[in-house]
Amino acid sequence: MRAVPRTVRIGWLGVAVAVSASRLATAQGNPPPAPPADLEARAESAFAAGDTVHCRRAADLWHSAGEGYAALGKVEAGAAAFRNAGRASSCAGDGPAALGYYGRAAEFDNAAASRQLLRLLNDSPLYDPATRGVAADARFVGAVNQLLRSVKPGETTAVTSVEEAQKVLEDLAALRLAPITVKADSGRVDVELRRWVYSLTQPNAPWERVTTDATLRRAPAAYQFRYRDPKTGKETTVMTRCADGCALVIH
Repeated sequence: MRAVPRTVRIGWLGVAVAVSASRLATAQGNPPPAPPADLEARAESAFAAGDTVHCRRAADLWHSAGEGYAALGKVEAGAAAFRNAGRASSCAGDGPAALGYYGRAAEFDNAAASRQLLRLLNDSPLYDPATRGVAADARFVGAVNQLLRSVKPGETTAVTSVEEAQKVLEDLAALRLAPITVKADSGRVDVELRRWVYSLTQPNAPWERVTTDATLRRAPAAYQFRYRDPKTGKETTVMTRCADGCALVIH
């Protein structure tokens, strides 16, 4: 994952965007966004109360501070703010949200863990049931537990099944978006896509229609694509792993 270099590279652009947004808000009569440091101070005050409502408020404030630091290219401050948002979410009893914040923090300052997260999502045994076995499932679960300990300091709870491990990965990646490109060699083709559902207990995701060529940003996951082949006229459905982005090219 190239999140840290990309964040640094857009630092000056982030400053310009932040300044422009502030000026626009002022021109429209709205107060400009609060500086990240001010948001952090308010988060600390809310977190000190220790109850669910204030902890949830603290998580929201630290989240906003983290995004503000990201726009300014302040990598270390952004990572720290997101980890604090994770702490506050845990205090509020929202474990999945906490994992999302810890995963977002890793995007800033733990490149190895960030890459491992997306690699594990792409390599999930749930995407290819024919390859599953006791040894393969155990390796996957063990790798996810190791990743969890690396991004969430002090984590002592271990996942014990592939399904639990998959859920942890999806929670860790919840605040990320992956680029998905659909292209056709000639002409425009209507393509439908939806997030692939690996569990029979989950309802199917709705189909979303796009027309080539297009690039979307969606949650890191595997996706189904459905289209009518321009050469044969046959309806074609394929599944592609898109945790770290993907491209569907229709020839």
